[in-house]
Amino acid sequence: MAFTPRSAGRIRWPGDWLRNAAVTPRLWRALNRPPATHPLFQRTVVLPAYSSAHYLSWANLIISLILGLSRYAPTLLFLLMPFILLILGLTYGLDCALRVGSAIARERENDTYGLLSLSPNGPLGAMWALATSAIYRNHDFMRLRGIVRASLLTGLAAGIVVTGIALFVNADIFNRFPQPPTPIYAGLLNFAAIVGALYVEYVQSVALGVLVGLLVSTYARSRLDASMWVFGVYLLLQMMIYVLTMVVGFTALPLAAEALAVRGDFALAGLSFARLGIFVLMREVVIALAWRGLQTRLNITPAESTFINR
Repeated sequence: MAFTPRSAGRIRWPGDWLRNAAVTPRLWRALNRPPATHPLFQRTVVLPAYSSAHYLSWANLIISLILGLSRYAPTLLFLLMPFILLILGLTYGLDCALRVGSAIARERENDTYGLLSLSPNGPLGAMWALATSAIYRNHDFMRLRGIVRASLLTGLAAGIVVTGIALFVNADIFNRFPQPPTPIYAGLLNFAAIVGALYVEYVQSVALGVLVGLLVSTYARSRLDASMWVFGVYLLLQMMIYVLTMVVGFTALPLAAEALAVRGDFALAGLSFARLGIFVLMREVVIALAWRGLQTRLNITPAESTFINR
């Protein structure tokens, strides 16, 4: 009797296709669950360091700035946090790209990359262990992830509180037919879209940075070449995404809404979420292409690449 897979008779819903097509969620889960038992990861992250030198990076600077302001100038930190979150995704994604590219290029310079590629998980397994080791060095990834989540959740909670206060202040208990507070609700939706954009910017920038570092390191033969190419390619891709989002989301989309006579506060909030969707989709396409390029470059099958999520 022939073996029939369990999924053979399963209906493939559109959500299943989107879940399988989206690369960022899979990469983000893999980054949050690094190969802790891999010897390369243990050598760099788990085992105690033999050197007292501290690895200087953008992540170190951002974390030190936030912790210093939270201790000595919390009011200033509250005022600067929106601007820090605005540039955090771009800067930390670049930091991840430089770390990953340099870590793998270092193994090439030491003539150990070929030997590492012969490990059971193949070249992608060795590269992924090196990449996660570079990112988790000094535990910057976990610390910065906690800061971003706490900041965005605090901002969202503050927005909800301000909305409740605004609803209470504008409530007319003596009017039998009060006007619906549509602008207040629409303002909360716009604020939620901004918070979502900041979080997506952070997550997708990290995923894109890791992929750029991995892909460029397959061509570069030295750390200098890897750093230069990673720096240029990452910023070029980011700027291209930003420009396309501005053109489509802030120029073409309002013109289309005006042509369709889409007006009102909730319509403007809908435009904010539509811009967020355009931003996410454009970057996801770039990330998917980079992931596909890495698979082609290393000549690996999709089944072989699933080990990073195990």
